[in-house]
Amino acid sequence: MPVNLVTWDNIKSTLKDGHINWREFFDDRQLKEIEFSMVYLNQFGHGTDGHNAKLIIARMSTLLDSISHNITIEVEKE
Repeated sequence: MPVNLVTWDNIKSTLKDGHINWREFFDDRQLKEIEFSMVYLNQFGHGTDGHNAKLIIARMSTLLDSISHNITIEVEKE
């Protein structure tokens, strides 16, 4: 499956009340993997296959949530 490039214009198109929704760039299967990585980080973290990848995914998800919730973006009116 080809990866669609994420551009600033695409990101701005997800704005709601000035906040981006980074989850719109993932399909359901990918979102489930992200959510499982969060569960793994918080409840397990015992070194299973893919341990480091799950930790990276969970940390990136947490960073994106923090950015999305704490930074407000205003769209220039044309």
